[in-house]
Amino acid sequence: VARAQPAYETGVRGVWLTNVASDVLTSRAKIAEAMGYLASRGFNVVFPVVYNKGLTLYPSEVMAQRIGPQYRQDPAFNGRDPLAEVIVEAHRVGMEVIPWFEFGFSSSYSQNGGHIVAAHPSWKALDASGNLVVKNGFDWLDALNPDVQRYMTDLVLEVATKYDVDGIQGDDRLPAMPVEGGYTAYDRALYAAEHGGAQPPANARDAAFVAWKARKLTAYLGRLYRGVKAVDPNLLVSMSPSPYRFGYEEYLQDVPAWLDSSYVDLVHPQLYRYDVGSYKGLVQQTVGPVPRAEGGYVRLRDRARLSPGILVKAGNQFNGPAYLVEAVRFNRQYGIAGEVFFYYEGLRGQNGFAADSLYKYHYKTPAVLPFRAGLRRPAARVVHETEAGVLAGPWEETCVAQNLCTTDGFGGTSMRAAASGNGATATYTYTSGYAGAFDVYAHTPAFSSNRPNATDAAYAVVRSGADSVVVAVNQRLQTTPSTWRLLTTVEARAGEPVTVTYRADRAGDGRTTYADAVMLTLNRKRSPDVLVPTAGEPEAAPETPDAGLALALWPNPARTSASVRVTLGAAGALSVRLYDVLGREVARVFDGPRPAGAHATPLALGGLAPGVYVVRAFSGGRSASATLVVR
Repeated sequence: VARAQPAYETGVRGVWLTNVASDVLTSRAKIAEAMGYLASRGFNVVFPVVYNKGLTLYPSEVMAQRIGPQYRQDPAFNGRDPLAEVIVEAHRVGMEVIPWFEFGFSSSYSQNGGHIVAAHPSWKALDASGNLVVKNGFDWLDALNPDVQRYMTDLVLEVATKYDVDGIQGDDRLPAMPVEGGYTAYDRALYAAEHGGAQPPANARDAAFVAWKARKLTAYLGRLYRGVKAVDPNLLVSMSPSPYRFGYEEYLQDVPAWLDSSYVDLVHPQLYRYDVGSYKGLVQQTVGPVPRAEGGYVRLRDRARLSPGILVKAGNQFNGPAYLVEAVRFNRQYGIAGEVFFYYEGLRGQNGFAADSLYKYHYKTPAVLPFRAGLRRPAARVVHETEAGVLAGPWEETCVAQNLCTTDGFGGTSMRAAASGNGATATYTYTSGYAGAFDVYAHTPAFSSNRPNATDAAYAVVRSGADSVVVAVNQRLQTTPSTWRLLTTVEARAGEPVTVTYRADRAGDGRTTYADAVMLTLNRKRSPDVLVPTAGEPEAAPETPDAGLALALWPNPARTSASVRVTLGAAGALSVRLYDVLGREVARVFDGPRPAGAHATPLALGGLAPGVYVVRAFSGGRSASATLVVR
């Protein structure tokens, strides 16, 4: 029986998560509730802050080694890792996570450079008078200094490497530097080396000097982009700069050059205004005054990369539901398929009317991010202990305390308990429609001080095919509330069950075993190229009869962007071209070497007239083609 395919759209539906004027990151419970709320309102990506005030919210070895062990993590989050918590809870509900490096090349706010400059005095940015560059209260590092650049790159790559994220994001301070900078000893020597020994002009706003500084920052972004893609080519590099030309003239952010150089996958200019008319004006400055035509600094070919930042709340100022609905409607009129909202608390204001209105008028149809070949983050499968066939033997319903039942079990008011030696088992079964690596989590008890009988060595067996692993689960940890704990990561084949079995009689300390929900999420570190179509079923791999070359497109039909998936039987040069029905070349999608295996390449469709096109791939004397319908 054929299943109806959901009509997925393509576009960014994002929101920033801050630790300023917001409490969403202050507890695991608030994070979990927020992710569920956003997913229910049609959002598909969150941008959690991970670096501001010269501190990381996550435990950072880069900070410990480069700045000092006392700066390993923002002390407000000691004992927790809010980034790891956001990743688990967002991926649970099918949203992507792109960490946001908010402070970028700013070291501190009104602290004379703060602890970073204290540790590295040569890193501070200097103006023409030799003073620390301070702009709008922010103290700045010299963004042209290679040591400063390496420090920032190391932070970004630490997150990209350590965490199973979906991208990284810079903003109006990354890459950026106030135009007043450029006068450190390093800057002067570099300028002289490239200008026949001449010193930088005394006027920091000299047009040629501004262009030189901006080119240096653009080149840095290129190196950062390549570094992130070397970790995982599927990670999206997202930037949220100030509006152009203000961003260029004041902070050296040359967004048109970033786009022309393909140094950014997604760009979210901060079009923050308190009246919707002014917002519309900024949109027209960005893309031009005529809908779906050339005219602004973001050209039609790059329109798929654009999803503007929209202000919801700042201080006591609040842009209500009518503003947001109209702003999104205007975006669509101009061929802009997505947006990012600043910030989360604003969507929950006025009893959630803002998010509810966005869902009602714009976000009911689900969407995938641009340049994604299917769902990168399918919602997790959660198996509850109350499902048929899970529990066997004498399990008893239990609640940590009568007045705390509602915060105890996942999706319910209680857990189940079984004493050691009574032979009780709990077996959870999950069968995936596609092969891949899956992280296996167990929802485990909280308030364990009120559960003196809880085991610290629950016996769990995780089995996939012929492979199995025994995991000892400590259910006596002091956590509030109950939370997800990673048991292991398993490789699963399509259609082959993964089982998790608790055996109460094998508890290592003879204490009581507790059973609640079990969850499996797709691990993208170990499954980077798994394709999960929007229907949630496996996509058939393209046939490669001679192990040579195969080509697939997704989505198809498409409107603003598509992903080209090429499978190479052997490493070699790859060329991908787009042609119209008359055989005329419309775009060169990719040229360069590629290793053997599957590779996804983005194809921007902005500016193309609706119709039928042909994508062709060439490698090693072979060719493959596929028809693409542009709506």
